[in-house]
Amino acid sequence: MINIILNFVIQFFALKNYEALRVIEGEQSLVKVFLPLAFLLPFFVTMDSVKHVYKEVEKGKLPFEFIKNFKWLRYAFKVSIFNGIFILLVGITCFFLLLISLGYDLFFEKNGVIIFQVSLAGILAIFFTYQPVFLMKKKFYLYKK
Repeated sequence: MINIILNFVIQFFALKNYEALRVIEGEQSLVKVFLPLAFLLPFFVTMDSVKHVYKEVEKGKLPFEFIKNFKWLRYAFKVSIFNGIFILLVGITCFFLLLISLGYDLFFEKNGVIIFQVSLAGILAIFFTYQPVFLMKKKFYLYKK
């Protein structure tokens, strides 16, 4: 839960200059704000989620077990890289579609950007907290005792 709250707060204070954010150019363009979010947030949230689930299962606090010789760090890194690259590619594609459809000189108002950025960070944090656990269950790395 603290991870989700931190992602909301970090993204809220990430924008220094709220006036007329452009898509590509400028000191704080949307590309400079969103693309690091698109890779780093899924990467670190996924790594953190897998680590916490693994530690809780090992302590016996969760009613699950891992398969024998489960390498949680390798699994976490592989899923984190995939999540980060996937969301980064989706973000780049969205920016190109935005440029093609709306034009290069388009700028956005601060309130819309703040609401969108903070909401996107929260939704991604929630999704990438639970997604690796569901994948572990689906691939039978994690099963009930």
